[in-house]
Amino acid sequence: MKKKIVKSSKLTKVLLGILLVIVASEVVLTFWTTITVSDKLRPASLQVTLLTDSTCTDCGSAESLLQQINVTGVKITSIDRLDYASTKAKQLINQYGVQTVPSILVFGETNKSNSLSLMWGQLDGIMKNGVVSISSAPPFRDLQSGDVKGRVTLTILNDSTCPQCSGMESFVNSLLSNGIKISSSRTIDYTSSEGKDFISKYNIQRVPAIVISQEVLAYKNIAQVWSQLNATLKDGFYALHTLNPPYKDLATSKVIGLVSVIYLKDGSCSTCYDVSTHRNILVTNFGVVPANETTIDILTDQGKALITKYKINNVPTILISPEAGAYAGLKQVWLQTQSGLSGTIGSIESDGWYVFRATSLMGTYFDLTTGKIVGP
Repeated sequence: MKKKIVKSSKLTKVLLGILLVIVASEVVLTFWTTITVSDKLRPASLQVTLLTDSTCTDCGSAESLLQQINVTGVKITSIDRLDYASTKAKQLINQYGVQTVPSILVFGETNKSNSLSLMWGQLDGIMKNGVVSISSAPPFRDLQSGDVKGRVTLTILNDSTCPQCSGMESFVNSLLSNGIKISSSRTIDYTSSEGKDFISKYNIQRVPAIVISQEVLAYKNIAQVWSQLNATLKDGFYALHTLNPPYKDLATSKVIGLVSVIYLKDGSCSTCYDVSTHRNILVTNFGVVPANETTIDILTDQGKALITKYKINNVPTILISPEAGAYAGLKQVWLQTQSGLSGTIGSIESDGWYVFRATSLMGTYFDLTTGKIVGP
């Protein structure tokens, strides 16, 4: 009987030992798991060096870059500010291949999380040996040439005799909204002696036009789409003409895109849609500039002549002069088919006039073939 008790005691001790090992393992595992989770939740510890240029007062800001990286999940433990011409800055520039200033260098746990890696990519950061270098937006100093890049100069050529012509203001505003720094801007008339020199030198074929320095290409967002403009570089400048009518064609000295609009209506149809609605659509949606506008009733001789000449079946409607062809967007829509219509939105007649046909899209109209008012 004693032997059985001894054996049972030994077994109990073995089992207790195994249990202690398991418990100890779980405690250790829980400890290290806690540390790992805690480390992942801990903000990345970063140290930042700002490389500045005290001689360039209009250059981009290294401080703004600092603000962009000082986000949730980041703890900046130290900030060092150095002028790029200092000895220490030069060492860092050479060591990490910095090409422009202002810039920042980010040290520390730069690879701690995927979100950090994503942020470096969004800021066009370049990593070398765990250190991220980020350049500020232009203007900046190119350290290879020593020149400041991104100071854009431009000259606008206008036609003072064409107040309806499209200006270049929208283009300039687009540049400004994209962060382009315009250091010099002026406007001259294309007929002036300087304007004529610009036209000859840069082969400008229509006005308004703009002559802009190649410094605009220092801005990556502009450089990425610049090739689509098919602009030719000459002596450090590009010449661009307005893309939207009206404009003056210098070969013919004619203004392109000033249209005449005829609003054809039935004065006796009080429930028919307001024909002036077309004007708002033309101006707002397609940028059309009406130079002459005439409202004609179908009961007049002129109205009857238009109905016969263009085989008009429904009124109200509009007719636009051939100059409408200068508006590519309008022409494209005009010849589109629409669900529920037997034909296109409008027709382009043999004499070039545009006649609106899809009156059912506008509301209530008068059917000239049946003599009845048709509702929507």
